Amino acid sequence: MEFLRKKRRLAALGAVAALAGVTLVIVLPAFAASGSAFAGAPTNLSTPRFLLSGGENDCALFKTQAASVGTDQYFANNPKAISGVKQTLTATSNGATVYITATVLDKSNTHLSFSIIGGVVTDVGIKGGNGTDWYSYESQPGGGVTGDTGLTAPATTTPGVAPFYSLSQTVFCYTPKITCQADVPLSDPQHPGATIELPSCAGKGNVFFDFNSGTSGGKNYVSVYSYGGSGTPNTPLVGHVTGTLSGSPPTQTTLQYSDFNLPGPGPLHDMRYCKLDPRDPGNADPLRLATAYQSGSSPLFPNPVLQSPSADDPESTSCLISERTWVDSGGVVHFEAYFYSVIDGYEAF
Repeated sequence: MEFLRKKRRLAALGAVAALAGVTLVIVLPAFAASGSAFAGAPTNLSTPRFLLSGGENDCALFKTQAASVGTDQYFANNPKAISGVKQTLTATSNGATVYITATVLDKSNTHLSFSIIGGVVTDVGIKGGNGTDWYSYESQPGGGVTGDTGLTAPATTTPGVAPFYSLSQTVFCYTPKITCQADVPLSDPQHPGATIELPSCAGKGNVFFDFNSGTSGGKNYVSVYSYGGSGTPNTPLVGHVTGTLSGSPPTQTTLQYSDFNLPGPGPLHDMRYCKLDPRDPGNADPLRLATAYQSGSSPLFPNPVLQSPSADDPESTSCLISERTWVDSGGVVHFEAYFYSVIDGYEAF
């Protein structure tokens, strides 16, 4: 999980949380051959690297090579042709709808193309023999591609030269393209804990967002960062954070955050309360920002909602609207907070 967040032009959070069913229309007949395996042929966009995988073929394998890899994966487990008719496989997962289509290009079942709608593919792995051909697209603009053609399994004898193993187990590592939607609560079921809502998508047409969550340094965290469009303007928004607290009693009950652009989250500090509640009091949506506070993110100060920077909160790009904790019947301590922000961020609790 990357915490390199482009200065979130706040749309960052906009991760249309809905990451949803990955409908992989895959037609990968697969018959694995035997023999030594070497790298396959280069494609239009990537020259594969052969990895000795010992039969393993998933996105975790590429992470061992220091690759960033997409947030999600789809694994086609050796699909076959039935009576000469290629299967169309459909996979589903939580989140925004993403469609990956893979098409075999020849009768010998050795070359394929793929395309994705609703995301970008960062890596593809195709197994053959005792290894995997790894196609990496992470250096492409935007950190991935929406399609490529000419992918093969490893070569059986001479690297990059036919014959190739027949297409076999194939994994697609991808990041859903969560786009900005105004006045729509956005979150990611794959990485629960954060929901945001932006009042405007102006200037964010080419930007998409990624949510993350987990534990780090003994704390729970949620984060959102944006991709694409360095000139994307900041946009004020309301966010909602939920989770559970560790310790008995919990050692921390205040939302902490960092919005500094660093290779990782900057120093965490307590989020102070807003000068006022910027939400629309006449709307049932608890994330709807009142019209009067939907602009003014640049310059940050003076800002009618944010407090001025201080030694304890030098960023002052986010502020608390409310927070609460409660204990359920099982003794688990729950945490909930609403906050206002004008930039991408990393929140810990």
